[in-house]
Amino acid sequence: MLRILFMYAAVAGALGVVSTSAESAEPDPTKSSVPSYIDLVGTHNGVPDPAGAFMVVVKDATGRPLPSVPVTIDFSGCPDLAPASVQPYPGLGIDCAQEVVSAMTDAVGSARFVIVGSVLHRSPASTTGCAVVRAGGSGVELGHVSVAVYDQDGVNGVGANDLSLW
Repeated sequence: MLRILFMYAAVAGALGVVSTSAESAEPDPTKSSVPSYIDLVGTHNGVPDPAGAFMVVVKDATGRPLPSVPVTIDFSGCPDLAPASVQPYPGLGIDCAQEVVSAMTDAVGSARFVIVGSVLHRSPASTTGCAVVRAGGSGVELGHVSVAVYDQDGVNGVGANDLSLW
């Protein structure tokens, strides 16, 4: 009888009936990594400025990377800035109504971003840590990040007028 149970368990595992810990694991903020700040950048010929590249690494409580996990950057707490309605960096999604940019983690638990955006209006200014990074289907909060924006007027990328508004 015991032998039959072992065989059933082996077959069930091979068929994917039994979930693995990686599939059911929740992101752990203490093991995951989030940058302390991010830069919203402009584009040149439709390509986002690589100076804005950053990465979020999502891991579970044991330190294992979590692949295929949604990661969101929520800008709703940053009243003076906005991500662009079109995000040309590959793999990014945008929910303009919620002011959220999203990506999926790769096989090693990394989600890569280069977010295009600008200052929306000059007042009130965003506070330190205004953007929230979340991961997983339940939206586990991984941390807060400060946001720097170089396009101060939201017109044609960074130019002389942006310098005068700095």
